[in-house]
Amino acid sequence: MSPRLRRAVQVLLLLVAGNAHPDDGLDAEGRDLKIAQNTILMRIMTFANPESRRLCAENRFACVGGDPGELAMALIAARDTPRSLSALTNLLRLRLDAAYAEGLDCYVLTKQLQTRPLLLRADPERLRAECTEEFERAVKSHRGLFDQVTIDQACATTAMIKAHIGDLLDAMDRNERCPF
Repeated sequence: MSPRLRRAVQVLLLLVAGNAHPDDGLDAEGRDLKIAQNTILMRIMTFANPESRRLCAENRFACVGGDPGELAMALIAARDTPRSLSALTNLLRLRLDAAYAEGLDCYVLTKQLQTRPLLLRADPERLRAECTEEFERAVKSHRGLFDQVTIDQACATTAMIKAHIGDLLDAMDRNERCPF
């Protein structure tokens, strides 16, 4: 990803997520990862909210354009650093729809030499607990916005995380590649 494109994505994600600031003690990569991960969670929670879906149906301008969650996932997958690769595999904690899950699977399979050890060490209980904390912070930070969204709409269950890890490892064993 070119520096100019990376900066454009960062600005877009900051506008969408707006939760990381230059004074938060994070370096550039840390801020990118924090914003990107929060963007994906917010998109999942937003589309789990019936009011949000109604707004999109009634007013096409409410949901026009590219999906910030997909851009956020691409930003996470753009780097091959240990933190970015860990952030990528830790997205398994989220309840991903088909498009997000396919994107994640492709990124993980494309980088399987680096991601396989992370999947083997992944702790589904810890991932669920992390997602639970993030979900509760988001609900508290955005009072009233996500009252109709349950934790199981945003966070994968421990069993789902285990199954997804198993599916990815099986695909790696079969040397499967991303279809696109």
